[in-house]
Amino acid sequence: ARRRPRRAAGLMLEAATRRIGATELRTLVPGTLEFRRWIDIYADAYPTLDLSTPAQRDAAFEEQRSEADSDSEERLVGAYRADVLVGGMRVYDFTMCVRGAQVFTGGIGSIAVGLQNKRRGIARDLVRGFLTEYRERGAALAVLYAFRPSFYSAMGFGYGQKIDQYRIALEALPADGSRERVRALRLADADAFLAVYNRAQARTNGLIRRAAWRAELRLSNA
Repeated sequence: ARRRPRRAAGLMLEAATRRIGATELRTLVPGTLEFRRWIDIYADAYPTLDLSTPAQRDAAFEEQRSEADSDSEERLVGAYRADVLVGGMRVYDFTMCVRGAQVFTGGIGSIAVGLQNKRRGIARDLVRGFLTEYRERGAALAVLYAFRPSFYSAMGFGYGQKIDQYRIALEALPADGSRERVRALRLADADAFLAVYNRAQARTNGLIRRAAWRAELRLSNA
């Protein structure tokens, strides 16, 4: 079973709010109606996810609720105007290797705004709220995958470390010789898999340290 660590403390907890301009930010509680409403906003904002039917969105709701329950790094924060949910984002408590030191780093992702509320400054308020919180909590850096670099560069973001991903096709394995040291990784290998990753993370500038449950999730889907 996937480990379920306790949720890390933050400033935008379930009962807390933060006002940024005309937008009120609140942490969304997994399993609530507002959390389900967020799925609709998220699906409409990212049509390539192919969450077009109610059944697909209900399945995404259950999946994300399970992940939110088990992930101590992540919180989902909703944006409200006039007490109505109009957008949201995920925020993450990360630890990143920076020149050999392990540094507390804020992460942000899945920024989404309802289609009828586009171009009202809500996305900007979400990012400003994120930066304000993590600055107050002492984060040295903030990281994200930019959907539009120009939007984020205007708020102080720049380009970070290059990411390389390698995939080896099965046909690339030698046709002859011993394959005793080649096998597929299984869920039982999660601890060893994580240890290898975190050894590399400790000496690689820009890599984020990962929790055990993420290794388990990766191998359970392998």
